[in-house]
Amino acid sequence: MEELVTQLAGILKDYRSDEGLNPTPQIIKKWISQFTPQNQQVILKEMIHIFDKMYVSEQEIDKFLLGLITNENLTNNNPKLFWSNISLLNIQKDGQSQNIMVEKFKKLLWQELKINVAINDYSKSHYIYLDDFLFSGMKLRTDLTTFMQHAPYNAKIDIIYIGYFTSGKYYVKDIWLKDNNSKNLDIGIWRLIELENKNNCQNSSDVLLPTNDILEYNLVNEYLQKQEKYTIRDINQQPHYYCNGNNIFSSEENRIIVEREFTLAGLKINSSIHDERKKLYWKPLGITSLKGLGFGAMVLTYRNCPNNTPLALWWGDWDNNVIWTPLFQRKTY
Repeated sequence: MEELVTQLAGILKDYRSDEGLNPTPQIIKKWISQFTPQNQQVILKEMIHIFDKMYVSEQEIDKFLLGLITNENLTNNNPKLFWSNISLLNIQKDGQSQNIMVEKFKKLLWQELKINVAINDYSKSHYIYLDDFLFSGMKLRTDLTTFMQHAPYNAKIDIIYIGYFTSGKYYVKDIWLKDNNSKNLDIGIWRLIELENKNNCQNSSDVLLPTNDILEYNLVNEYLQKQEKYTIRDINQQPHYYCNGNNIFSSEENRIIVEREFTLAGLKINSSIHDERKKLYWKPLGITSLKGLGFGAMVLTYRNCPNNTPLALWWGDWDNNVIWTPLFQRKTY
């Protein structure tokens, strides 16, 4: 157990480390002790397996941004001309992920090409929207609505993420934009990582989505009965050819254990929330407006832990919390 704790702490060592808030071995031990004793080792092993793929360090983000500067498909093999004629967008109203990435990228462009790139310059005809992850797509829809109030007609916008969830990207690009592209924008969506969460790709998905076994618990049944509709993972569902998961779980058996333990922990947390609006959206496996047990994302960066991940990862505080001690201290805005 000690070796697993040390290994996980090593993977997460730069999480908010400038604030002294990276999960130390002591914090990890306190966090893992809250789960069923016989499952604690499995959970630690799965966190190592998952975050080795899904945790994005600052070094990895810098590498990703640096690679964009000379990306042949994006810049048409002429980086200096391309970046001299576009404008970055820094338009998010909630959170700091875009602001931080734009500032990082602006410095890199100056360092590499000596270009002082434009930001929010609506006289341009080509724009770059940068962010870390797309989950449901709600934030992107809000930002595109804001952008269209200022953007010229027929402008081009490339939306670039470290990763996007397939259902969120599909909803924005293939459904929402069909009726909401008032400026006839030419929109491209790029990503480094594609994260699977389409409903017909349940068993290869990159989210926590419990199976029927979870319904054995009265607490779960009581919670789900209050909702009109919810999805339980069909373990016998056959994957389609277009299902492209990242194999974030080491085995089906271990996945089921993590899904069960995080759901039960999340329900304990949810039941302690007195604000009825928060209680409705702060679902056991992560905040979402959709019915069910929660979004279930298992991705995060060195900068913050998204609230679309399970409550068991981020809800609460390291000090004076009698309900739950989180693995990550989440920054709220």
